[in-house]
Amino acid sequence: MNVLNKIINNPLLSVGHRLTLDIESTFPNTEALIVGGCVRDLIMDIEPHDVDIATNADIDKIAEHYHSANIGQSKDFGIVLVLFEGQEFEVAHYREEFGSEDNRHPDEVVQVNDFASDTARRDITINSLGIDTSGEVIDHQGGIQDIANGVIKAVGNPNDRFKEDALRIIRVARFAARFGFGIHGETIFAMFTNRELTRTLSVERIRDEMIKAASYGGRVLRSFLKTLDAAQVLDIHLPEINTFHGFKHGVKYHPEGDLYAHTMAALIVSQSNDPLTNISILFHDIGKTVTQAFDEEGKVSYKGHDSVGAEMFEEIGKRLKFSNDQIEAIQFGIKHHMVAHDFRKMKKSKIVEFRQSKHFPLLKAVARADDAARLHLFDEDSFNATMEHVENVFKVFGEKKEFEARMTPLINGRMIMNLAEDEGFTIEGKRIGQIKNTVREIIIEKEFDITLQDTSRMVRELVKVKWEE
Repeated sequence: MNVLNKIINNPLLSVGHRLTLDIESTFPNTEALIVGGCVRDLIMDIEPHDVDIATNADIDKIAEHYHSANIGQSKDFGIVLVLFEGQEFEVAHYREEFGSEDNRHPDEVVQVNDFASDTARRDITINSLGIDTSGEVIDHQGGIQDIANGVIKAVGNPNDRFKEDALRIIRVARFAARFGFGIHGETIFAMFTNRELTRTLSVERIRDEMIKAASYGGRVLRSFLKTLDAAQVLDIHLPEINTFHGFKHGVKYHPEGDLYAHTMAALIVSQSNDPLTNISILFHDIGKTVTQAFDEEGKVSYKGHDSVGAEMFEEIGKRLKFSNDQIEAIQFGIKHHMVAHDFRKMKKSKIVEFRQSKHFPLLKAVARADDAARLHLFDEDSFNATMEHVENVFKVFGEKKEFEARMTPLINGRMIMNLAEDEGFTIEGKRIGQIKNTVREIIIEKEFDITLQDTSRMVRELVKVKWEE
C-alpha cells in the first residue's frame, strides 16, 4: 500500500515526510519512518493530529543536528523532540523493551536497527504501522488487514503486552469504541485475565482514558464502558455504573427501561463531543440509586435525585482527580438537568441566571439527552421551542458583564444602605441582599423599562418591610 499522495496533500504529514527525507540524507545508510497512530488514521481517512518519527539513526547525533529538546527522561528511551519547519516531532530510535515490574515502565530498553523488532513492542497491530520515504506502508504485525476487518488485536502475546503496561487494557477498550471495531478473542480474554493489573494504574491515567473516550461522543463512551464491563474492569474503577441496574422507572414516562437502560440510551442520543458533557450525562441520574421511594400504590419516585446526584459526583470526581472546574461543570449538568421542563414557567430572572452561566451549553445538552432517551415520548419541536424561549429572554439581557453594567446603576448595595439611612433604618448583610434581589427581579420582569427613580422608590418602601428570618 502506497500513501505518498495522501501524505503530500496533508500539511502536517508532508512536513513529517520531509523530516524523514532530511534524516536519511543527513545520516547515510539509515532509515526514518513516519509511525504510529497517524499512519492508522491516514489509512482510515481520519485527520492526524500529531506525527511521530522512528529511526535507526544515532539519536544523540539527531539531537545535536536539529538542536532538539529532551522530553524529560525520554532521551533515556531514545526519544527527542525535533523542531522542523515550524512543527514539533517526537523522534525515537527503534527499540525493544523487556520486563515491567511495575506494569507500566520497561525494566530494560535496548536500541535496535530494524523496524520489525521495534513493532513487536507496540500495543495493538493497527498502531504498529510505518511509512517509509517512498510512501510505502510497512506492516510487520498485520495492522492493515485488522483495519480492513475492523478488529483490535494485541501485537504478539496479549498477556505480555498487558503486563508491560496495564493501561493497554483500557486503551484497547477505547480504540474499539472509537472506531466501532470488535476485539480479537485472545485479546479480550487477556483483558479479562489481567484485569487486576489495572489496580496498579494511577487514577489520573484512568480518568484521562475516560475523557478521551467521552470526547468522541456519547455512543463511544457507552461502548467503552460496556467493553470494560465485559472484561470485568468497569467495577474496579467505576463501580457506580453497574449499580444503576434494577432501579425501575414507570413505563409511562420511561419506556426505554430502568435507570441503567435510560442512562445508556441518553449516551446514545447525545449530540455532544464535549467530554464533560458526556460524563455529566453518564452520571445525571446517579442520585436515583439512593432516593428511590414508593407510594401506597407502589408507584416509584426519585425526589431530589438531581441535587443528591450532584453531591454524589463530587466524591467520584475527587476520587478520579478531576479538576475543581471539571467537577463544577459536571455537577452543574447533574444538578439542573430537570430544569428544561420548567423554563416555560420560570421567572425571567431565573432564566437569565441559567442562560448566563458558562455551563449552559453543557446543561442544554444534558437536558436534551435525558429527554431524548425516552424514545417516542421525546418531542424535539417542543424542546427546541423551549430553548428558543430561553434565547429570546437572553437576547433582551445579554451576557453577564453587559447585563451587570446595566443593572448596577439601578440597584446596588451602597444605594440600598444610603436610602435606608435616609428613612431612618440601618440595615446590612442578608437584608440588603433580599432587597437587592427583589428589585432585580422586578427590573428583569420589566426588561429594564424602569428608571432610577422607580427603583429608589421601591427600595424606600422595602426597607420599611419586616423581613422574615
